[in-house]
Amino acid sequence: MIFFNIGWMNYYRGNTDEDPIKKGGQYVDENGHGYEIWNFLPFNGRMYGYVQPGGKGDYLSRSINIDKLGAPKQNSVDNVLSVWLASHPEKKGGTWVIGWYENSTVYRTYQEAPIDSNRNFGDSKDFGYWVTAKEEDCVCLPVDERTLQAPRNEGKGSIGQSNVWYAPSQEKITIEFREKVEKLISQYRASEVVQLVGIRQKYDQDFSDSDTLEDATERMLVSIVRRQGQPQFRERLIKAYKGKCAISGSDVEKALEAAHIIPYDGKKTNNTSNGLLLRADLHTLFDLKLITIDPSTMKVLISPELMKTQCRAFWQKKIMLPDNMDDQPDPEAIRNHYEKCTWTK
Repeated sequence: MIFFNIGWMNYYRGNTDEDPIKKGGQYVDENGHGYEIWNFLPFNGRMYGYVQPGGKGDYLSRSINIDKLGAPKQNSVDNVLSVWLASHPEKKGGTWVIGWYENSTVYRTYQEAPIDSNRNFGDSKDFGYWVTAKEEDCVCLPVDERTLQAPRNEGKGSIGQSNVWYAPSQEKITIEFREKVEKLISQYRASEVVQLVGIRQKYDQDFSDSDTLEDATERMLVSIVRRQGQPQFRERLIKAYKGKCAISGSDVEKALEAAHIIPYDGKKTNNTSNGLLLRADLHTLFDLKLITIDPSTMKVLISPELMKTQCRAFWQKKIMLPDNMDDQPDPEAIRNHYEKCTWTK
């Protein structure tokens, strides 16, 4: 486990008028941004996190002492729980847990930004990173759920002034805080499962409301066809999207489904332009109109009830489009789905 202290933002998806970085220290005060502004924007299925290590000289030539994480001769260490902290802009004093990367890779030295990731601000070059993890292992807590305060400047065993804290002390204050972090993450995972089970139950309720067994059976068969798609339809989408979910980038083929933008209504709706290749859970949410695509930007929109779940990670993420124009989603079909999501209004 390692802790990183960064500037405060609501979403960490770029510095905007609605979500400016605050309490980020001297660099942020002087430049109006910090490299951490992109810490929770996924790129190709991963998150890339920046923290400013202590030391002297050029910011990017400093290093993180991963010797303390059991990697004395390596430039990186895997399977680390990286916990992100920040000072609340409206609460005097105190540092709070704002999110985490599970199963992350932490680097000793600064890493250049992934090619084409556009992690920049204004005229600056792309911002690099020190930590990376799969996007499904990363959580940026909603502001009202940032309730766990870290012990900072509270004496022996607490966090000092450094932005990187290894929490190595066996002092009671350190041990108890680590335990609180682990409990928070465990509870968050459990709440995610409960919410997704509820969504699935809502989807399945259609079948329990059927008047007859024949009606229920027919509706179930239609659902199966709609969800998995005709084999040829799914294969065309897999080829068009290069075997990756249009939203998450997941390449686990068995978990990918052929989603109809306009609901299945015979072969005429099995055109590739009426389809999206989606991970199974995202397909469910798309069918439930809990996520949609903004037709003007082709970016993902998330319903308010999902903004407190990990699905929030996909908010404002531009979907992956096929190279072949004929395979790309029909704009009118996308608009039709978008307009049926009343929460977008």
